[in-house]
Amino acid sequence: GEFIKSIDGLSTNDLFKYSNYILEITLILDHIITKTIDNIIDIPIKNENLNPEKIIKLTLSQAIKKYEIENFNIYLGDLYPINQDKDLIHQLFINLIFNTIKHSDKEKLVNLEIFSKIDDKNIVYYIKDNNMKLSENNLFNLLKRIANKPINNFDNLGLKVISRLTERLNAKISFDDNLGTGSTFIISFPNE
Repeated sequence: GEFIKSIDGLSTNDLFKYSNYILEITLILDHIITKTIDNIIDIPIKNENLNPEKIIKLTLSQAIKKYEIENFNIYLGDLYPINQDKDLIHQLFINLIFNTIKHSDKEKLVNLEIFSKIDDKNIVYYIKDNNMKLSENNLFNLLKRIANKPINNFDNLGLKVISRLTERLNAKISFDDNLGTGSTFIISFPNE
């Protein structure tokens, strides 16, 4: 194929042609990724009463190392046990925590708080950060527009995985972005 170094000098026809190639490839990749996610997530669920604290601590450690975060504070509050599939919960927290840390402003102190609360019917987990950079990121601007509404059908791979996992776990997820102070993922698991 041809490699475009610059769009300067390309005709409208060529730009249209290359745009269509990119769109076609994107649609094909999206289809492949969606099918892969569906196949992985369609594995039978094996619910067990588990405390996700170990999973969360391991995931935090891995994400901090991978994204070379040196200046951080982690606060883990109450982390109540949930009756869920261990593998799916592990994947959910990997995606949420890695996504949060990946988009953190590495030049500032990263504060991350993870805790849970119990209400009448749910165990609710919160993943809060002080990351003001998220508001500038296109991915999270999309989430900001639908703050406090369920997350589903997103184009971003990480969010697509998160959406499918929460669906599979019979959980609900929302996002709250407080401009200038940070953001929070809120995950509600049925308290069974």
